[in-house]
Amino acid sequence: MIKKNLWHHRLLTTTAIGISLVATYSVINPNAGNHSVATFAFPEQIPLPFWEYRGNQAINVSKLNSEKSQDVIQSANRYQYQENDTRLDIEVYYLTDTRGNVESLLVEQTKITPESLKTQEIEQQDNGYYSIFSDRDRTYLSSCLNPTGNSTVTQKQFSQNLDRRQLNLKLLGNWLLGKDSIRDRRCLWVTISIPNDNSSFLQPRGILEQVWQNWYEWWQPRFPSL
Repeated sequence: MIKKNLWHHRLLTTTAIGISLVATYSVINPNAGNHSVATFAFPEQIPLPFWEYRGNQAINVSKLNSEKSQDVIQSANRYQYQENDTRLDIEVYYLTDTRGNVESLLVEQTKITPESLKTQEIEQQDNGYYSIFSDRDRTYLSSCLNPTGNSTVTQKQFSQNLDRRQLNLKLLGNWLLGKDSIRDRRCLWVTISIPNDNSSFLQPRGILEQVWQNWYEWWQPRFPSL
């Protein structure tokens, strides 16, 4: 027990010293860790198994970044796919500063009715969390793809991802060199939708979950660089 307490005390002491050194260095070098976010252009086409690519369209974000919004959207794109008579829409927003609250984003930035979100279901798979809900004649899946860690839906999940990231010692070194951010509050906010009257033998929910898995796997190693 004494050895365990001693180890715990040393860990706390080391952590405190590390924090003090970072704070001191930040005072000496105010630019430490300052890393501007590079401009990101969405790819023209993203492959999606079993679906035929039908085109894409840039979303005008100038009207999305209002003074009231706590989220900063740098760019956004809409992709369309088709399988037989079923059309699939995927909207992707690159947020460079966000709270990670998907429900708030849906209310503030889309025409989805707040009432439909009252019945949303937040599910979890190996790659993280996502939200499923229906609004009028479409079913939606929405999630926030993080730079590292799993996908998230709520602000709490997003913050927990940030906290886990801060424990990385390599990150601290990169931050001191201005190559990374301690609190990387970026996110690829993805919303996938499909008509409820699709002609597939799968239910809309099953289709969306399958598409989300493929979409996540494609984007995870290609998340925009700082």
